Amino acid sequence: QTSKTTSTHNGKTIVHVKVKNPTSHLAFMVYLDVKKGNSNESVVPVFWSSNYFSLLPGEERTVSVWFHTSDIKGKQPLVVVGGWNIK
Repeated sequence: QTSKTTSTHNGKTIVHVKVKNPTSHLAFMVYLDVKKGNSNESVVPVFWSSNYFSLLPGEERTVSVWFHTSDIKGKQPLVVVGGWNIK
């Protein structure tokens, strides 16, 4: 499960993403990616506070990412979550 808040300041977009493991199993090697709207194109470069981590059952973590607003070319940032055993 995820939720996010987005803000812009001085040409930078900052996204805070809360990731929660609602299952009874370890979520292993969880990673996040920022896409340009609904496209499959990743925003680059991006600067994560944390990425590639594991979550215990019921555990949640908030991570932040920032990137130059001009790099999303007027689209909304879409955060995609993946991992070893993530659906």
